[in-house]
Amino acid sequence: MTPDHALPSRARAWTMVLLLTLAYTVSFVDRMVISLLVEPIKTDLALSDTELSLLQGLAFSIFYSTMGLPFGWLVDRASRKWIVVAGATAWCLSTVACGLAGSFGRLFLARVGVGAGEASLSPAAVSMIGDSFPPERRSLPLGVYVGAASIGSGLALIGGGAVIRAVEQAPQIELPLFGIVRSWQATFIIVGLAGLIVPLLMAILREPARRAEPQFADRPQAVTLLGCLAAHRRFFACQYGAIALYGAIAFGLLAWIPAFFIRRFGWSAAETGLKFGLVLLVAGVLGSFAGGALASRARGRGLATANIDIALPAIALVAPLAVTGFLAPKAGTALAFLALAWACYSLPVGLLIGAIQDVAPPRLHGRTAAVYYLVIGVLGLTFGPLLVALLTDHVFVRREEIGHSLAVVAGLLAPLSALVMFMGRGAYRRALSGA
Repeated sequence: MTPDHALPSRARAWTMVLLLTLAYTVSFVDRMVISLLVEPIKTDLALSDTELSLLQGLAFSIFYSTMGLPFGWLVDRASRKWIVVAGATAWCLSTVACGLAGSFGRLFLARVGVGAGEASLSPAAVSMIGDSFPPERRSLPLGVYVGAASIGSGLALIGGGAVIRAVEQAPQIELPLFGIVRSWQATFIIVGLAGLIVPLLMAILREPARRAEPQFADRPQAVTLLGCLAAHRRFFACQYGAIALYGAIAFGLLAWIPAFFIRRFGWSAAETGLKFGLVLLVAGVLGSFAGGALASRARGRGLATANIDIALPAIALVAPLAVTGFLAPKAGTALAFLALAWACYSLPVGLLIGAIQDVAPPRLHGRTAAVYYLVIGVLGLTFGPLLVALLTDHVFVRREEIGHSLAVVAGLLAPLSALVMFMGRGAYRRALSGA
């Protein structure tokens, strides 16, 4: 471990951030591309909607969530870049395997491989970023990194929409080495093979040295995961609780907004992929970058609690903007308000993990990040889409009223997330002051 004055140069640190951002973008493309390929997959493999939901949700999340903790433990002890190299290779090859699957069982196992491989990335990335920047300058690189989620999701929707158009014109494509395959299979194969650039680039990356922890020398129990969580239990309980609620909003909206535009306004799947994909790309990136820049500037001026202080109003704005969008009478108005809502949603995402890094010692950054993604994966991915579906099926039973279900989820969970986070703000301030 090294003291802060041995941090890597700014150029080397930002090169690493950009490579990790590329990796996260590729991971989200691999994760989300299935969302707009469901119809051709359903037709060719004769799958039910239930089987398709398992492929999108459970098959990916079961190992993405549970493997995060062992990867987090490994990240805090072994070479982080080689963990990412191995994980990226695994998820890219698993994406290729999705394109080669000819049955539900094989496609399910391939999706499991995608989730297991991607579980390695974020704990390692968060740890490396934490060791490359001082705390007061960490928010912006974290914002850049998490912005890749919107980039990858947007590219997946845009690409998925393009594939749907291609399927309508040419349902089969001939690929070198693979022969004649269906268009949806070709999408998985091409995306997976293209993603192999990530492990190649990561292999030549110079990993930052781990930072020293002199402030914890007299408190050895604080540098164990359970000890750290117990020492700051109010902060972690509120922060992880707020993150679970916030993650449920994201996964609920990402899963059902395409259906909202298709059912409510009669858009085609290809049109929805292009337009909403662009919203995710532009609004998500602007929001993430703006949040990181604002927090870094505020912390540079002495506001230690900037990560939470800036996150709270942004989270509060999500509800009115999203509700207005989902209840709007015209498609253009709905898309505009949802773009603003997504920008506000994206603004605090890097700040949430940044606040956890502020409290946890560097040697626990991998494990506390793993808990962060475990909470999002298990609670957010499981209950967000399910809550929207339950409201649509049992409360708002007309097909076009899926917008009402989405409005309820965003309108209730966003303020609740802000409230829970606010309840932990005092504990966050005390943790930063060493009290």
